[in-house]
Amino acid sequence: MSIEIRREGEIEFSKPLARALFRDSRLSFSARGLFAFLWDLPADWLIRSTWLATRGPDGKDAIRARLAELRAVGAMRIEPIREADGKVAGTRWVLISPEKWAKAAPLSHSTESGNSRLSAFPTVGEPAAKVLQGVKVLQDEAAARAPARSAADAAATPQRKQDQGRRRRGDETIHHGVEVWTPADAEGLQSLIDRHGAERIKEVAGSLTPAAGHRAPYLSAVVAAFQALASAEVQAAAEAIRQARLAASPPIDPEARERGLHLLPAKLRDRVANRVTSMESEQ
Repeated sequence: MSIEIRREGEIEFSKPLARALFRDSRLSFSARGLFAFLWDLPADWLIRSTWLATRGPDGKDAIRARLAELRAVGAMRIEPIREADGKVAGTRWVLISPEKWAKAAPLSHSTESGNSRLSAFPTVGEPAAKVLQGVKVLQDEAAARAPARSAADAAATPQRKQDQGRRRRGDETIHHGVEVWTPADAEGLQSLIDRHGAERIKEVAGSLTPAAGHRAPYLSAVVAAFQALASAEVQAAAEAIRQARLAASPPIDPEARERGLHLLPAKLRDRVANRVTSMESEQ
């Protein structure tokens, strides 16, 4: 059954809403938003409860609960639409301007001392005891972590200096002909060794030119070289298969070739003849 919406107190060509609607603490935020949505619908809009439930994540039960809230504060009333013979033809939702029913709750609350603190500025003035307590907890946690962090930094400093010294001297950075600096590089190199063997790694790395200022190629250069070799091997295998198929194919019968060529249009005859000749030369 369709539902007709009618508004009382609406201003034409606009949908103003009193601020009291959004600050009426008797309503849930969902009910306030639902009223604003309904108030914004066109004047001749017909809706169904099922359609209204599809306009948001709330289900039909939640929509009914919000409508009950609005009816309880006088924001709307539901009337039957009757025909001339008295039969009910539908339902009319009458929305009433919030200026007539909404009650704005103050944006402040009283503290234990009786002073009022605006909710928009909850930390104006002296910080509250809970705020100070939270700051103290954070400070204590930071102080507890500081010795552990200092110990970790102190333990890491010799290793860091050693790594920096290796970078300056170039010591212990070349493995199987590959320049390795990080643990990730070492893992990548080990993966290549597991796949191709250390001797093959050294052979491929030796065929590459190191970057300027380095004694051996980077791991990335070696990986790229292996990828290029794999592509070349794939192409070689494909060519070997093609040659094998050509060798296995039977020779072309010259008489059959001539008969077939004469059946073709003159424009295609030369092209096909050249292609057949090329195939015969490949065999």
